[in-house]
Amino acid sequence: LVLSQREAQSGRRAQRKEALLEELKEGEVRRGIVSGLRDFGAFVDLGGADGLIHISELAWHRVRHPRELLSVGDEVEVFVLRLDAEGKRIGLSLKRLQPNPWALVDEMYHVGQLVEGEVSRVTQFGAFVSLEPGIEALLHTSQMADPAPADPAELVREGDKLLMRVISIESHRQRLGLSLKEVSEEEKAEWYAR
Repeated sequence: LVLSQREAQSGRRAQRKEALLEELKEGEVRRGIVSGLRDFGAFVDLGGADGLIHISELAWHRVRHPRELLSVGDEVEVFVLRLDAEGKRIGLSLKRLQPNPWALVDEMYHVGQLVEGEVSRVTQFGAFVSLEPGIEALLHTSQMADPAPADPAELVREGDKLLMRVISIESHRQRLGLSLKEVSEEEKAEWYAR
């Protein structure tokens, strides 16, 4: 009896999923309940079928784990990103319902401007610096000091707050370049005296 009940429930769920896949359209917005969190994303029950919000579609900024933003049981509005009827998969997005911060970069920043940011990660070729949620800029090793350090970790660490100068902006490619060595001691003193 237990097996047949499980099979019946599984069959009903499969039928609901089929019906939902036929009813859903890419680009529409739906409400759902977060049903599970995994390292790679969050599952959302849309009323009979679960869709997946991949971790890269949770927010415009870097998310290490979905639990930073969501909990099981949360009611959320999601954007239907992709439908795969053959594989019976539903791809969802949260970030597509939020404005892309890169659309405002040209209004917020200009070449030569002093900015403060936090190092979010250090790589072989430099460091990525978070200026705003969703806006990460590159501080290349060649812009850290003269001479450039062999290892960027000698000068900067994750979590460091730095004062830098904007040296390039390519908002259409979501790139912003920074320089540490082009900030004078006087500018630093003046900035931190404010």
